[in-house]
Formats: sequence, C-alpha cells, structure tokens
Amino acid sequence: MNIRYRPEIDTLRAIAVLSVIAYHMQIYTGDILLFSGGFIGVDIFFVISGYLISSLILKEYEDTKSFSFKNFYKRRVKRLIPVLLFVIIVSIPFSLFVLYPYQLLDFSISLLTSIFFISNHYFGVELYGAESSLLKPFLHTWSLSVEEQFYLIFPIFFLFILKYYKSKAINILIICSILSFLFAEIGVKNFQKLNFFILPSRIWELLIGTIILFFETKKIYKDEIVLNFFILIGIILIIFPIFIYNINVPHPSKFTFLPVFGTAIIIYFSNSDSLLKRFLCNKVSVGIGLISYSLYLWHYPILAFLRVSENYSTSFNSIIITSLIIFLLSIFTYRFIETPFRSKKIHFNFLLKITTIFIFLISIFTYTSLINHGFKDRFSISEIYGKNHYDNQFLQKKSWSMVSNEKKFFFLTKNYSHKKYLGFTDKKNKKVLIVGNSHGKDFFNMFKQNQEEFRKLEFAYFGYQIPFIDDNKKRLSLENSPNFKNADIIILTSRWNFEEIKYLKKFKDLSDKYDKELILISKKPLYKYIDGKEIFDYFTISFNQILTVNDKKKIDSEYFNQQKKELDEINTKLNEAALSLNIKILNQIDYICEITNEQCEGITKDGYRIYFDKDHFTLEGAKYFGKKIFDTGWLNLDQK
Repeated sequence: MNIRYRPEIDTLRAIAVLSVIAYHMQIYTGDILLFSGGFIGVDIFFVISGYLISSLILKEYEDTKSFSFKNFYKRRVKRLIPVLLFVIIVSIPFSLFVLYPYQLLDFSISLLTSIFFISNHYFGVELYGAESSLLKPFLHTWSLSVEEQFYLIFPIFFLFILKYYKSKAINILIICSILSFLFAEIGVKNFQKLNFFILPSRIWELLIGTIILFFETKKIYKDEIVLNFFILIGIILIIFPIFIYNINVPHPSKFTFLPVFGTAIIIYFSNSDSLLKRFLCNKVSVGIGLISYSLYLWHYPILAFLRVSENYSTSFNSIIITSLIIFLLSIFTYRFIETPFRSKKIHFNFLLKITTIFIFLISIFTYTSLINHGFKDRFSISEIYGKNHYDNQFLQKKSWSMVSNEKKFFFLTKNYSHKKYLGFTDKKNKKVLIVGNSHGKDFFNMFKQNQEEFRKLEFAYFGYQIPFIDDNKKRLSLENSPNFKNADIIILTSRWNFEEIKYLKKFKDLSDKYDKELILISKKPLYKYIDGKEIFDYFTISFNQILTVNDKKKIDSEYFNQQKKELDEINTKLNEAALSLNIKILNQIDYICEITNEQCEGITKDGYRIYFDKDHFTLEGAKYFGKKIFDTGWLNLDQK
C-alpha cells in the first residue's frame, strides 16, 4: 500500500481551522453572528485524523505484517507535545498578569489536564453556570484529548480486525460508527454538555475516516465529471453548516453528519485528478493547512487573554491585527518547533527529557497556584473595590453555591430535592417551586436569603431550561419530581427570548393537570458592557476609588441607560401570551427600575454591587432585591 502526500487534505485542514478561529472570534454584522457554525471545523479535523491514522497503520501492517506501537506513539508525541508545551509556557506569564485568582486556578488545572490529554473530561463536567467558555485559554485542547484517547485504543482494535476479520472490516467499522452515532444522539438529549466533550460521542466521526480508506482500496473513480460533482457536493455540505448552524443546533448529533459526510466525500473523490481537486491544491490554502495545528493551539489563548483583559474588539482593524498575531506566531512555531521536532535530527530521548522537565515545571506552577489560591494578592485593584469583590468569576461561583451539586455534576434535568435548600421540608407553609435556569437560581437566592421575612411561604428550586418541556423524558423529570408534586405554586423564569415563549402553553397545561397555580416572571433588564466592562467595574476602575452610596444615583442612571432594547419587545410578547393563557405575570422592572427617574439599581443602599455580569445577581444583590420584594409586596402570595 502506497501513502502519498495529498495537499487537498491540507486545504481541508485550512477550512477547518479557519472556521473554528472565525467562530471563536464571534464576529457580528448587526445582530447576525457570522460563521455561527464554525465549530464544525473540529468535526472536519476528526474525519481527517481518522483517515490519516488508519492509513499509516494499514500501510505498516500490509508492508511488514506487524506494527510497532512504540514508533507509533513516538510519532504522536513528536507531532503534538513540543508545540503544546511551548504555547503553555508562553501563556503562563500572561495568565499571571491577566487572569483573576479564580480564573488562574481553573487555568492551572487545565494546563495539566491538557498535557495528559484528559482536558475534555475536566471541561465536560464543569459546573453549570461556570464562566464563559470563551474566557478559558485552554478549553480548545479538549479536541486534542479526544483524539489522543482514540489513538490509545484504536490501533489495538484496528489491528485485531486486520489480523482476524479483515474481510469483514468495513461491516465492523460501520456497526461501531452507528453505535457511537446512536450514543451521541442519546447523549445530546440527556447530557448535552458532557456529550459534546467525550470520546464515545465522537468515535463515529473518526471511524468515518477509516471507512473511507477501505472504500478507496476497493474502487477509485476517475471520471472527472463524477469527481467534480461529488467534490462540489462535499464542499457545500461543509460550507453550509459553517454559516447556517449555530449554538442551538444539537451537537454532535444527526446534524453533525452533514459536515462529516461532506469531508468524507471530498477525501474519497479527490483521490484522482480533477478540476476541483486542483483548486483544492492551491498554495495558499495548503500553506494554511500545514500550519493548522499551530493556528489551532495559538488562537484560543490569544483570544481568551484579550477578552479577559477587556482588550478584545471585533472592529475590522482589531480583527486584522489579532489575526496577524495568530498567524505570525503559528508560522514561527511551525518553522522552529513543529518541523525540527518532527524530523529525525532531534533524538526522541532529548525530546523526552525536555518534556519531563517542562511537565515538572508546569506541575509546580499548578501546585503553587492552588495552594496560594490563584495568587490572590497580585492585583492592587482589590483596594479600590473595598468590601466588593473584583473577581466576577468568584462572585458567579458564590451565586451558584446555594443550588450547586457538591459533586460538580449538575445536569439541569435532575431534581436535587435531597440537597440542602432545594427541597420542601415544612408541611404547613404554602410551597413555591421556582423552575428555571440561571435566572431561576437568582430568583431562588432572593427568597431563600429572606426566608425569615416570607414566613408563610417555603421556596424550592428546580434547575430547568424552558425548551426541556418539549422533550418527553425531560418533561417527566419535572412532572415526577417530589418538588413539583408537593408545590402549590410554580414560578417560571428565564432569560426569555421569542423562541421560548411558544412553550408557555405546555407549562400551563402541566400546571393545570395537577391543579397548581402558574406564575410567569418577566424578562429582567440585560445590560450592555461599557468598554468591555460590567458597569460597576467600569465606574470603579474609572473613578479609581471605592464606590459608595453617594455614587449610587449616577451608577443607577447608567444601568438604566445601558439596557438592551429587546426587553420591551419580549416582555410585550410575554404579556400577550400570559393574557391569552390566563397566566399571572409579574414584571421584574417593577422592583429593579424606577422608570420615572430613569434609574435601574446596580448598587445596594449599603454599597454592594448587584450584578457580576450583564444580568445575573450577586448573592448580596439577590438578598437586597428579595427584601425589597417583601417590603413592596411585589410577589403578593399572602407572603406575610
């Protein structure tokens, strides 16, 4: 079996890495996110990896009737480790200057999980409500972890098939792919976040590459019309999802099949000469494909550090400068690290020694970071925040502390009635179940922290995304939960959008079925950032002093001015839907804002910040509003 260099595969790599980078840059035109499905670039990489690795294994086995696992893993280490270590080492100094303590703790752990290729599991089980994925510098290494885990088991499995069942190899591979695909379909409905990161949900994509290889050994088409037609179909199947898919498309799932199949078609039908194959072999795209690994490694930490330091912008000039930095660094590492270490000039034992030293140093950094709580005294900025905390991730974690599962696995379809605070315990009081996502959490925090005021009410929480009601299994998880069964009143809350409003009737029907009162909570204000900063942070840093109650009027006015415009439109639709379904609705504007004075509260009367991001309450903010709700009688549920 001959393996020849196929430049068109490097073009596929270029398409994959550029789509991923463009997606992570989050470039908008108006309200439309360009490259909204660029995340499918990773799936293109998986198919390519499956094809190339299978080709190498098959060639060695057919030529020698044996296979050297030692040489195979040596090549993997030489291919992946040097650049990864270099990017990590360069990133560490930036992390000390840019990342807040809680971010640095997460960063430190992610370094070790990345080096040992288990970061997909680390990121896959992170707490719901954790910091935005775009702010985690090494989140992207999850895909490297998936590939390396695949490489640990696949050679053994593949060689076993080649040795004992070669005539049935395609059938076995297809069956395994189908099983993995079905697992992904089940996973995307039951544990969507974990499903995205784990190997069993991705094996089918890698095996598609192996299946192509076996089809190639049976027949290769040479009719140029046929070749061009199918290559064009493959290109369309890849490009279409890059622009049409978005974060709401379940992934990996049946929708992932389009780009995966498109990649497979291109690899298979570009094995012979054709017009479109020659187009795919152009020097520019092939060159980008050659540095695609370095591009992939560099782009994410660069974008993350820029975002965390609030220096990221999607203006044309900023995108050009950022892209230039990413490309220059990638060319450098390809030329001076990737290429030399992959050659035979650098002995593997030398690489092993260097790797051991750097892993040891990174481990020391991680350990030191952990025992020093993310080097929390690095920032003099803490002085101007006074009693408020400057680390928004810390405030976020604190906000979730009353409802989070101690084991870190927090699937929103589960009912944690056994967890302190989350279940009903008092048989006398009227029972109010708060159903919702992170906004439901905020609502629960408001009332639970003021439980002594609401003496005739007892509150419980059920983490739930509004669209879950449309899925039978997830609907039953709510319907059969002890909290739902025992509740007298169901309060439904979310960061509402127009799509979610259509599910209200199903919640109304479910509540009526069990004779429970349903109360709808309106969308609350969503605030814009100023110069990339949360409004309280912006004023604190701009004034360079502790904000006090004397600054409250100015800050509250700015919160009012920075409201996003869609609030009134969505709340109008919510009111119309509630009226038509005879659902009681409460408007959160009533306790958050004073419309006549053009103010929305962003700081409590004793000087605590109310928000840690665009629309989520700190614990202090939630407690403040909970007391205000009691005093004004806003909830009006016989609360006294």
